[in-house]
Parts: sequence; C-alpha cells; structure tokens
Amino acid sequence: MQPSSRAPFTVPVSQGPVSVAADRVTATVLVAAAIAATVTLARVGPDARGHGTHEQLGMQPCGWPIQYGIPCPTCGCTTAATQVVHGHLLDAFVTQPFGA
Repeated sequence: MQPSSRAPFTVPVSQGPVSVAADRVTATVLVAAAIAATVTLARVGPDARGHGTHEQLGMQPCGWPIQYGIPCPTCGCTTAATQVVHGHLLDAFVTQPFGA
C-alpha cells in the first residue's frame, strides 16, 4: 500500500460535510462577531470591583450577589474579557480565568 502524500486525519474542504460557500459564510460570521465583541469590550473599562463591567453596556446588575451575598460562578467574565482586550492578561486571569 502506497503512503498518502496528504496529512493524516484531514478532509479537503471540497469533500467536507458542508459546501465551501457555507463554510466561508460561517467563518465570516464568526470573525465579524469576534471583531464586534472586541470593539465593544475596548470601549468600556474593566470595573474595579472585579465584576459588573457588563453594567457599562446597559445590562442589569447581576442578581446573584444581591440575593446570596457572594459572586456567582460567572461573575467577572465580562471584566476579565475587557482586561484581555486592554492587554492586562494577568489581571484577567486573576479576576476570572474562564472569562479570560
């Protein structure tokens, strides 16, 4: 049996499960969403509390800390993502690793 010149476990796009056009449209939409999110996060500053940055985007405060007195498991995700966009990677991971 002759060894294949193609890398193992690769599928050419033309033989993939979706058409090339659908693949490119999907990629374009994902890139546009990533750019929009980055621009949005660049326009706000990380909240000094370590959570609550989403309030600068017009969203309501998280009800979990109000109800239970402790941050919810996802508190700080928007703040961490904002810190990443602003180039403060260590601060982002300290604030909320999942958000970073």
